Amino acid sequence: MKTTIYYFTGTGNSQWAAAALGEELGETEIVSIPVVMKNEGAIRAPPGRVGIVAPVYYGGLPAVVVQFLERLDLSGAEYTFAVITCGVSPHRSLLQAKAMLEKNGCTLSLGRGLKVVNNFVPVFSVPDTEGVEKKLGAARARLSAIGSEIRAGGSGIDTGIPGFSHVISIFGYPGFLRSHGRKDTDFRVDETCTKCGTCAKVCPVQNIVMNENGPVWQHWCEFCFACLHYCPAEAIQYGRGTKGKKRYHHPDVNVQAMIRNRG
Repeated sequence: MKTTIYYFTGTGNSQWAAAALGEELGETEIVSIPVVMKNEGAIRAPPGRVGIVAPVYYGGLPAVVVQFLERLDLSGAEYTFAVITCGVSPHRSLLQAKAMLEKNGCTLSLGRGLKVVNNFVPVFSVPDTEGVEKKLGAARARLSAIGSEIRAGGSGIDTGIPGFSHVISIFGYPGFLRSHGRKDTDFRVDETCTKCGTCAKVCPVQNIVMNENGPVWQHWCEFCFACLHYCPAEAIQYGRGTKGKKRYHHPDVNVQAMIRNRG
């Protein structure tokens, strides 16, 4: 059965996961959500298996993924699945995806969380090279198991950490969804900025433009931190909590791959 996987990525984890899962399943087309969102009207998924791979933000789905699911037509899909990349837990993002698909008359057959390297550096720290390799190795094994579940037509939804996930979904996520576009007001560049433009190139929703002083955020930010992590000079900071912290993007997803993700 042919598989189509739609993905959104900020630092490459979800793109890598989508591609690796495609290898597990065979005969798979990988489609970037920001690219397909440029088309107007309903987004009709092809027949066969259809999957969504995306990160978790503030306990829920990224805003662009929510907008995508609102437009996604799965009337021809024979089996649907979702994989949420996360540092700790998918929280209630998979239940959110399930509810959105049910509203459109479709059932989410399988929903799984995939622990990868946590890239939310305002709060967490990126592990050293050995730690990164260990996490990604475990993620690769987990993807193989998820692929086996999908091939077998498995079912079930990961619901996150009991209690904690519920609290985040109620008190954290709604506020994030309302204000996410303007969260970029806390991004800044320090004196090490070379004005190379990498941040503008990798932004998946083209939220950054360059002028003579460097990058300028346009306030439709997805809060993915691609700009911060891909900056070769590590000149982009967010608030007061990122200066001097190790940066991260998936080692298999370079700048050129990120440029292709946005179309």
